[in-house]
Amino acid sequence: MSTPALYQAFARYNRAMNQAVYAVCADIPDTDRKADRGAFFKSVHGTLNHLMFGDNAWMNRFDSGSRPVPPPSEDMFNDFDAMRAARVALDSEITTWTQALTETWLAEEVEWAARTDNITRVQPRWLLVSHMFNHQTHHRGQLTTILTQMGCDVGVTDLSRIPGSLLLDTSLHLFTVGTIFSNKQKVINKPVKIPDLFEWAQTSRIGVPVNRYIGERLRPIRLSGGSNGA
Repeated sequence: MSTPALYQAFARYNRAMNQAVYAVCADIPDTDRKADRGAFFKSVHGTLNHLMFGDNAWMNRFDSGSRPVPPPSEDMFNDFDAMRAARVALDSEITTWTQALTETWLAEEVEWAARTDNITRVQPRWLLVSHMFNHQTHHRGQLTTILTQMGCDVGVTDLSRIPGSLLLDTSLHLFTVGTIFSNKQKVINKPVKIPDLFEWAQTSRIGVPVNRYIGERLRPIRLSGGSNGA
């Protein structure tokens, strides 16, 4: 059943994944980000732009906002840093917005038309909100494919394998290390503050896959490894 709690978790997952993707993309030269890779939106930059376009368009429908939504054929941003800042702001808006969702609002049917075909549809809001988050995951999948082909590792992307603390409340900045770091030889379970965790991860030699999503105030860690299960 589609409940507000489900979409709140999706919003936090979306934000965490975008942080990870943008952190990897920030280390790629701009010419490489904008190079045609044969993807549906051609490049890494183009795909990131399309995600901004889609989220802005859907959020405008949901909250009657006036976010900029250019024609689908046009990039919203040419500058990567400006797009990254806008992504952070929009993800914060989406996360806050989901906190106010109700089951009644989600169940209501609304009339809407896509800009691509102008066909009027009447559908329940829960379906449209689900589509927005599904659309994000779909195109991030295209991005991770491109980045993998470029030799870049985004890390674990499974919803079920993102640390539960981050899905529940990213504002706490206090986690159990055992939920983030583990290998066959060592599992550590104790509360630790995010700055201490970040420092420990930077200096540790145990060589484990490190989940990158460890708080909004830190640049995600980039280590090789990680598995993307089905």
